[in-house]
Order: sequence, then C-alpha cells, then structure tokens
Amino acid sequence: MKTIHISNIENIDKIDNLTLCLGFFDALHLGHLSLINKAKEIRGTIGILSFSKNPQTLLSNSKNTIINTLEMKEEILSSLKVDYLIVLDLSWEILNLEIDDFINKILVKLGTKNIICGFDYSFGHFGKGKPKDLISCSLFNVYVVNEVVNDKDQKISSSLIHKLIKEGNILEANTYLSRNYEIRGKVEHGFGVGRTISFKTANILPSDNFEIPSNGVYATKIIINDKSYLSMTNIGLHPTINKLEKPSIETYIFDFNEDIYCDNIRLIFYKKTREETKFSSLEELKDQLIKDEKEIRLYFDNLGSR
Repeated sequence: MKTIHISNIENIDKIDNLTLCLGFFDALHLGHLSLINKAKEIRGTIGILSFSKNPQTLLSNSKNTIINTLEMKEEILSSLKVDYLIVLDLSWEILNLEIDDFINKILVKLGTKNIICGFDYSFGHFGKGKPKDLISCSLFNVYVVNEVVNDKDQKISSSLIHKLIKEGNILEANTYLSRNYEIRGKVEHGFGVGRTISFKTANILPSDNFEIPSNGVYATKIIINDKSYLSMTNIGLHPTINKLEKPSIETYIFDFNEDIYCDNIRLIFYKKTREETKFSSLEELKDQLIKDEKEIRLYFDNLGSR
C-alpha cells in the first residue's frame, strides 16, 4: 500500500481507475470495513481518503484521543489489501473548501471514478456537503452504505468505541473493531515497588494521545522486539502505595525478566478482569496479584483452545 500526503491541493496526481472510500477512519471498525468491502466488490484501485488528524482538533481547538495512529492505520489498511491511503494534511484551507471546490479540486483531480461513503458522511465548509451532493454532481458512481448496527440497534461508530474503551468494556470494543485494541509506547522507569513483592512491572508511557481504558486490571499481551508475551496490566492511581494525580499503565509480563527500559512496545488489550482496589497492605496486594495472574493465565489457556 502507498500513502500519499496532500498538503497543497494544487499538487494532486491522478490515480487510474480509483474507487475512493471517504471518512476519517479513526477506529477502522466494522462500519469502515463495510465501505472497504464494497470497494472490493467494485474492484479497481482502492483508495481511502482521510485526514492526518481529527478535524475537531482545529474546529474546537482540542486534543482528541485516538484509537489508531497514522502508522497503525497504514498497517491495518495494508493488511486489508487497500492500494492507497490518501491523507489530507489538516488545515483551515482544506476544511474551509466549499462543496464544489472539495469535489473539483480534490476528488476530480485524484481521478476518482467511484465513491463509497457512509449515509452520514459530510465534507467541505461546516460539513455542509452530503452524499446527495456527490450524487447530484454526476461526476462519479456513488455508493452510499447504510449504517452497521450491533445487537442493541446502536450504530457502530468511532464515538461508541471510544466510550466503550474509556469504560473498560474492552471485549465489546474489540468485537466492533474486529481486532484487539492496542496502544503503543515506551517503557520508562516507575517507582520500583512491584519488584519488592515479586511483581516487577513495565511502566508504559503512551506514544500518542490514545484512549486509555478505565482504571483496573486487564488481560493483555505485550509485543517487545516483535515477540509476544502474555501479561496483565494495571491502569490506576496506586491507591495502596502512593496515590498518583493521573493513572499510570503498568504491565507485569509473564515468564519474562529482561531489561526493557526505553524499549518501544505494543500493548494489546483482551478484557478487563477487575476494578482497581485499595488494599490494606503490600502483602494483601501481592496475594491478589497472584490470583490475578492465575485467572489471566487460565483465560489465555481457554482462549487458545477455542
């Protein structure tokens, strides 16, 4: 797959026989996959048109949490056999394009033949552009895909998945992602308390503004230098030891005793096993961690047998 960045709309090259999926594609969830699957039915060259960052970072001057970095999007889309990821570098110039200008200065110049979008897709200045505008211009074959819903008749959306992750409902979030949620980051020095009770942990500093699951203990896998290890992760404020101002992410890696300080890692979440708890002593905490490890090892054993 090839990634193309567009920072200047005057310099856009044509792509032959292009079927273009439109959206932000933050979570790359089941709804987004339905667009890509539709594009595969049409065949030809499949492209994804997205932004480098969530437009809300400019529109509301806020730093939004993310589910995937651009690098992660590239990896996922490449695995889905997408040909091009076309990234509009976020700017007021692009956000303020009127409907006709967005169509003619971006979509037409890209050589777009077919367009796939969701029923609620919007574009252009103030999001005034809608699928009906793409259809009425008669420049493309436009396929509008209906919403994908869960068994509660909720629309599967990035906002729903953000909410589920924030609540710690990882199992449900993973179902809608069709993969396990992960964050990436670097191992940094922590307080060193874990090693005093035989549970040495890796303190994870996220590499970006990932959506962090709610405080508690999680069954996780950690990938270090392309090797995967079973692990359990606590997200929380250290209520038993020394309460922190903001949650830390600490991972105990099973059957592992190497020095990985400053290493880049991938932390993959499978399920939440319990809430964060304040214990009366370190010994009581250690007893619970032993139980947590047994429970999580059994969970992965059962998962492997399915």
